[in-house]
Amino acid sequence: MKQCHALVWHTQQVLRDVRLTGPVASWQLVAIPDGDEGCCIRVEFVADGALQKGRKWRISNFMVRTEIIQTAFKAVLVAMEHEVREKFLYRGKAVFGPHVSIDALWEACDTLDVRAESSLAAGGSNER
Repeated sequence: MKQCHALVWHTQQVLRDVRLTGPVASWQLVAIPDGDEGCCIRVEFVADGALQKGRKWRISNFMVRTEIIQTAFKAVLVAMEHEVREKFLYRGKAVFGPHVSIDALWEACDTLDVRAESSLAAGGSNER
């Protein structure tokens, strides 16, 4: 457990130099314990009146500062994409939503929408 606390402390020290600006200025990068020896980075922020917590990104005891910062960057990118996926609506539904069941996606994967090479050239339309 001592090694875990040391890794969390070290990760927090590295993250002190990260500044989030623009639309993510209020977001926080936090280092949290993970098991007896591990540590994770997670993005936390308030949206829609509730605390949102991103997925955990594992930090290894062997990571150098650059790898920790790159992992933090990836955590922010994925959290941003998650938010966009929730807010990008097609006909009122988040069709690219991050919470769609993997089984529902599997069911839909045989339903393809591909263009025939000549349909637009022949005056066809992609509109529905």
